[in-house]
Amino acid sequence: MVVVFVGAYGDRKRAGRAFTDESPERNYADNWPGKPAYPEYPGTLRADRNKILCLDGSEDQGCREWYYWAQYGEFLVDLSTSDITPYAPQGQVMAKRDFYILVESLDRRIDSALR
Repeated sequence: MVVVFVGAYGDRKRAGRAFTDESPERNYADNWPGKPAYPEYPGTLRADRNKILCLDGSEDQGCREWYYWAQYGEFLVDLSTSDITPYAPQGQVMAKRDFYILVESLDRRIDSALR
């Protein structure tokens, strides 16, 4: 399952506070089975700031859940993937390179929309 949330916060400063206050760690960490890994994205993204989280797996082997949490000016974006659906085989992981393809595509679309 892939989910994208885009929130408008009215201005860059409010979005910046929300980037910290509403991060995936703040909202979901109590339900996570372990501590996330924070792989560094190897390229350049257009977001003002971002973080990538790998949960329940390893960045080298793949993860059951991935999060891309990013700020683009007054907007926050949460891209998440998970195998926790009735339709996905349990234990299925997504490779880091595949998640990065989703991140790159979303980053380009948001950048284009904000121009």
